[in-house]
Amino acid sequence: MATLIELVNHLERESGTINQAQRLSTAVSPVGRQEKMVEWVREAWRLIQTSRTDWPWRRREFQSTLVVGQKRYTPANLGIVDFSAWQKHTPSYVPFTVWDPAIGQQDEKELWPVSYARWATSWDRATHDAARPAEYAVDDQRRLCIGPKPLYAYPIRGAYICKAQVLVADDDEPICPEDHHMTIVWRALMLMGAHDEALNVVAYAQSLYAAGVRAMLADMDEQVEA
Repeated sequence: MATLIELVNHLERESGTINQAQRLSTAVSPVGRQEKMVEWVREAWRLIQTSRTDWPWRRREFQSTLVVGQKRYTPANLGIVDFSAWQKHTPSYVPFTVWDPAIGQQDEKELWPVSYARWATSWDRATHDAARPAEYAVDDQRRLCIGPKPLYAYPIRGAYICKAQVLVADDDEPICPEDHHMTIVWRALMLMGAHDEALNVVAYAQSLYAAGVRAMLADMDEQVEA
């Protein structure tokens, strides 16, 4: 695995502007051009992470318990501390499930997505009897809205996208597979080349970065059954 300081050292080497004996040994409080190199690596990693919402290494799962009578849940309510977005429903995947605590997980069944307008009309106006939740929506504050409101403390499982990782400490490692770590360096080299107005460096880095992204996408495709 490549750590933050190793990625910075790779960038220093590829830049051709830092002598080997002068390469950073720590990313804490660098100065001058090397401060910029640390920030280019951090920004490159942020740009890669936020370039798509379906990177598999940003997917996370949670399990929590609904509160009797409570219809809306923030990520924090469900014990999530690194939230960015809820995993979306697809034709082949329903991201949220609940089960009757008196029966156990063999009773686990999906919550089906509805628009927020439909949820609000059905479950947030007037009053309704508490029952087993069957539907969910997401409001404009990214709260998970459950309907009908739960009669019992139903266990809930679900999926979400974690927030972009920030590389801070020298030994922080990117959460993507190790095979793709050099793609971060190529993206950082693009940032450096643009800063230096070095068009040849930008072109060189773009070519390697494009190949790296293709490999990342191919890695995603290999995880999908034919």
